[in-house]
Amino acid sequence: MMNGIDAQHLKTIHHLDIKMELSLNRNELGTQIDFTMRGQFPKITLRERLSQRFLGSSLESS
Repeated sequence: MMNGIDAQHLKTIHHLDIKMELSLNRNELGTQIDFTMRGQFPKITLRERLSQRFLGSSLESS
């Protein structure tokens, strides 16, 4: 998964409302693109607080 699909997956399947930001990196030849989504766990629901305790305060997907 990548881009908005990650955030949508986390919200619909895992019930985690994480606002994720996209960063994009290309190699010099432009033949490879790396997409990275990063976000902070919210601290609103019990599920979000438990996720943050076990996984850390942020989430990243590449």
